[in-house]
Amino acid sequence: MNLPTKFTVARIVFIPIIVAVYLIPWDYSGYLAAVLYVIAALTDFLDGRLARKYNMVTTMGKFLDGIADKMLVSVSLLLILADNTIPHPWGVITMSLVFCRDLIIGCLRQVAAANGKVIAADMIGKVKATFQDIAIPLLFVVPHWLKLAGVGIFDLFDNGFSISVALIMIAFIVYAVSIVLTVVSGFTYIARNKEVFKTE
Repeated sequence: MNLPTKFTVARIVFIPIIVAVYLIPWDYSGYLAAVLYVIAALTDFLDGRLARKYNMVTTMGKFLDGIADKMLVSVSLLLILADNTIPHPWGVITMSLVFCRDLIIGCLRQVAAANGKVIAADMIGKVKATFQDIAIPLLFVVPHWLKLAGVGIFDLFDNGFSISVALIMIAFIVYAVSIVLTVVSGFTYIARNKEVFKTE
């Protein structure tokens, strides 16, 4: 197992740790989970850079990298959903879009690979992933910011504007942008690779 693959495996190992930390009944557990998520997300950047720079790309590395990314994002979003950080029904709707998009693109890549075609990540997909990696740790901390602001999700401005309210709004805006990019990138992948669906 080469170094890039070890970074990928480390990202998978981080997932249950993030879950355990986030679920600890402690005011600052969201902050610690956010820090762990950022570290895990950075391993995604490192393993790809190292693999390409030092020609250490392997089939196992590609396989693990794909599932590690999806597992990290999906499990983290489930934590946020379970906490009702994104108000119902918007949490369910938006996260369903993420899960369905990832499933569709994953299947598209499998079909393409069976036909000898590789579908690489495009710029929209990479920007989407970046916004996700910013939004998720911010959303991990939203419950604590709400507590500091002394309000509920739908009453953000009842006690006036504050730093906590500003941070909550930033978290929601970044998350909303990531959802828009999720939908756009999904349609873009399909449109650019529609020949995969064609049969002789």
